Formats: sequence, C-alpha cells, structure tokens
Amino acid sequence: GQDVEVDYEEAAKHYKRAAEIGDGGRRREKRADASDVAGENKAGEATKESEGKEKEGEKEEKGEEEKEEEGEEPARAAGLYNYSRCLLLGHGVAMDKKKAVELLQRAVLLNFTTAQSFLAGLYCRGEGVEKDTARALALYEKAAEKDDPQAVHALGHLHLVGAPPSVPVNEEKGIAFLRRAADMGYNAAMSELAEYLWKGGSAAEADDEENKEQQSIRRKEAAKYFLLLAKNGDTTRMKLIGDCYLLGQGVDADAKLAVEWYTAASERKHIEAQIALGDCFFQGIGCARNAEKALYCYKQAASSPSYSPEAQMRIGDLHFQGYSYHSFQLIANSK
Repeated sequence: GQDVEVDYEEAAKHYKRAAEIGDGGRRREKRADASDVAGENKAGEATKESEGKEKEGEKEEKGEEEKEEEGEEPARAAGLYNYSRCLLLGHGVAMDKKKAVELLQRAVLLNFTTAQSFLAGLYCRGEGVEKDTARALALYEKAAEKDDPQAVHALGHLHLVGAPPSVPVNEEKGIAFLRRAADMGYNAAMSELAEYLWKGGSAAEADDEENKEQQSIRRKEAAKYFLLLAKNGDTTRMKLIGDCYLLGQGVDADAKLAVEWYTAASERKHIEAQIALGDCFFQGIGCARNAEKALYCYKQAASSPSYSPEAQMRIGDLHFQGYSYHSFQLIANSK
C-alpha cells in the first residue's frame, strides 16, 4: 500500500464483517422486530381494517427485505471469498484451510464467479480438499459460462496438457480456450498460448513442408501475443519480441524496432536485454556503432545480483582487446 499501509489483520476483520453482515445478521434482527410487532397487534383487539393494513405492511416490508438481500448478496459473496483467502494463506488470521473451503463453497452457492474459479483451482491441486479434477472441471466450466478469464484460461490449460481420466488431452480444444481467454486480454493465457504456439505444439517434431508452414503461421500468432504482452509491460516478452524483430521470426525483420524493445526491457533491468542491447551498440545493428554505450550496457548487466557471467565475459573481451577495438568514433576523430 502507498496511501494506506498493508494490514492483513485489519483487512481480514472487515472481510469477515462483510460476510457476516450479509449472512443475515441485520435481516434476522429486522425480522425479529417485525415478528414482535405483529405479535403485539395480534394480542390486542385489532379490527379487521387494522389487520388488513398490518398484512399489507408486512408484505411491503418483506419486499423491501428481499430487495435488500439481493443488494447485499454480491458484497456478502465477496466478503466470503476474500475472508476465505485470508484463512487459506494465514493473512491477518490463523490459517484454517478447512474453514476457508467452507466459506468458498458458500460463495459458490451465491454464484460468485471468482470463488468458483478459485475453488476449482484448489480441487485441481488438492489444496485444503481432496484432489478432484472432475469437480474442478465442472466449476471452471460454470465460471467460464460467465466469461471469467481465469476459468477460461484454466480450461485451456487442462485440455492442452490433460488431466486423466476426467480431462483427456485435446490440443484443438485447449488452444480454442486459450485464444478465448487471450482475446479477453488475460495475460497468463496470452503467455501460455504464445509459448505453446512458438514451440510448435504437437507438430513440433515433424519435419515436412506442410508442418513447417503451419509452424510459421503459429509463430506469427505467437509473436502477436508476445507484442501485446510487451506492450502490457512484460519485460521478458519485451526482450523476446526484440529477438523476433532482430531475427525476423514471426514478424518482418526490423533491427531498429529490436533496439527499441531491448532498450525498453533494459530500462526495467532485464539482464539479457541489457546484453542484447550492448551487442547491438557494439556491432551497429539497428543503431550507430558505439562501444562506450555497449560497455555501459554490459556493466549494467554485470552489476546485477547474478553478476551475469555472460556480461562479465563481454567486458573482459573489450578490455583484453584494447580500447581501439571498440571505440570506433574516437579512433575516427583521432585521425
């Protein structure tokens, strides 16, 4: 948190209140008060007219309560879901996976889509519950009907890799679900789909011309998603789309665009991008040759926590070969 400090305990307290208040606390109080009033009226010598008015009033009040319950349900479901996650992770409260699952199941009964996806994930992993892929599949499908991107992505993954006996491998179905989630703008689906398509999928090992053409088509689609992910701030994909532009794989070759993406990733401290950008400066690919900038890029990579052996080697080579080997502009100016 920036303006508000992170406080899991305080968050858990309010999530719990949202779940409990929506769970009928205020409504039960209202109904109890209404019953008391009705009892007192019946105990008296009420006229038929007053009894008629009382019934009309009760109907109106009941209608108002039903409307209020409908309005509270989303908040109640969200409270149940968020508090269950606190219990599951031990954030602000003692960890209690059994209670967490109970609350999630109640949120699912309220048709809270996010809870359906989350509970499905628990059944997939066997976390807090006995592993049950069939039940997970049913929950994901229910959430996917409401276009929940997480559920649609999960269905794509399940069909792509398979989860026997409930979910056999079905590449066509898996890719279709992943495309659907990717087109919703869901980054995780874009990433998995792009990686799968780039590697060639089930036809990756084939070496005939038809499959090579199919792989080319798949790589173009993969590059499209790499570019979208890069634009969304994914530094790894910034580096990767830079490679695509540099080598002309999945896109038309464009060294200048490659340098632009390497630069964007380098500014976000992506080590491989810093090295790639240094190589471009050193060789004059997509930019003017500039050894000093190349050395600067290599030093940035070398100063990372991993110390980047690859960057260290490049710096060593530059110094071993001598200044005249890499300072092209200064040599020209000295003549």
